[in-house]
Amino acid sequence: MILDNLKNINCYKGISKNMDIAIDYLMNCNFEDSDVGKYDVDGENIYCIIQEYATKAIEDGKFEAHRNYIDIQLVLKGEEYIGYAPVKDLIPIGDYDSNKDKINLSGAGEMHLIKSNMFGIYFPHDGHKPSIHHTETNIKKAVVKIKV
Repeated sequence: MILDNLKNINCYKGISKNMDIAIDYLMNCNFEDSDVGKYDVDGENIYCIIQEYATKAIEDGKFEAHRNYIDIQLVLKGEEYIGYAPVKDLIPIGDYDSNKDKINLSGAGEMHLIKSNMFGIYFPHDGHKPSIHHTETNIKKAVVKIKV
């Protein structure tokens, strides 16, 4: 898991070719004009989902993890807490959904406040619980999915 400000995202180039393409996309896209939806970057290798939603109480959130994709979650407007815990320390809730590349998990973890222009990078071994509030707020976020 990596947390940082968008101005530093170039520091994370070199992890993989797909990560480099995703970073270039984040640096060059004007998200203010982006509507909610899915945007193609490089087919199923890299795509971006623009989301808008109200944050929720911690007890309403679930940890999740992915097997085939890395997430870069960039908060564009607002702020939210995102929980973090290693997948090995969490308990699966139900089965892995291969269509959504997602497994829900339960357990305890750290909470990190992610403000506008901050991002988190979540690898397959990183459980993450997004969309949590300390005060309910509306969020606009870009989630870039990067095939591993």
